[in-house]
Amino acid sequence: MMADSSTAAGSTSSSSSVSASSPSPVPVMTVEEKIAKGKEQKDIGNQAFKNGDNQAALRSYHNAVLYLSGLDSSSMNGIVGNQKELEQSLKDDIMKTLATCHNNIAAVHIRNQKWDRAITYCNKVLEKQPENSKALFRRGQSNLALNNLDAAEADLVKAAKLEPKDAAIRGELAKIKKRREEYAEKQKKEWKGMFDREKK
Repeated sequence: MMADSSTAAGSTSSSSSVSASSPSPVPVMTVEEKIAKGKEQKDIGNQAFKNGDNQAALRSYHNAVLYLSGLDSSSMNGIVGNQKELEQSLKDDIMKTLATCHNNIAAVHIRNQKWDRAITYCNKVLEKQPENSKALFRRGQSNLALNNLDAAEADLVKAAKLEPKDAAIRGELAKIKKRREEYAEKQKKEWKGMFDREKK
């Protein structure tokens, strides 16, 4: 009985000391560390995309966005060194990396033929970077798939001006031209058929 009491007492004492100890503080990541983690996740996503693993690519790109979103100017205060210059440099880096992630998410959705989702992520890029040729191309490509020819053409013409040597952009514009010609021919045949029926 004494042995049992001693063991129980020892156990209670040990438990008390564990419960009394405070939890370890969670380390706070600096802005630079968050940017680094965001880029790391982006690179992992790129590799997954190259390997054809769309789900893994999306997961990594979304993780990257989570690390980078919300890093506004207020969260950059207190950074050592030349504060204003460093702050702008970091903001530019964040915006560039976020744009790349959103563009890449759009590319995955295009591969999955989820055109509306692709357009949503292209819009996120173009809100901040109206002349981002990749976002214009991918939004144009998606609108073409949805048969929104005017919207597709507007984006692709703008993208072609920014990247005049890009064969993929010219290819999508050629598809629009062909589709318009096919539509015009179809309309012509329909009108001819109506005219012929009226003559009878």
